[in-house]
Amino acid sequence: LKEAAQTVGIKDNIGTHSLRKTWGYHAWKNGFNPALIMETLIHSNLAVTKRYLGIRQDDINDLYGQLNL
Repeated sequence: LKEAAQTVGIKDNIGTHSLRKTWGYHAWKNGFNPALIMETLIHSNLAVTKRYLGIRQDDINDLYGQLNL
């Protein structure tokens, strides 16, 4: 993965953990059930998952705002 990242000009440290975290973040941003994301990432609670993915209250508010409830 590191070699592939370097080939396309990515200078950051990329590994399997980067892919795991990116998958979780995009699943969250696309509105998948947070409980399923938490379980998939094998976290003990939702607070751990939010901290791990860097989800902030603004992101959560945007999600609810888009639901048009």
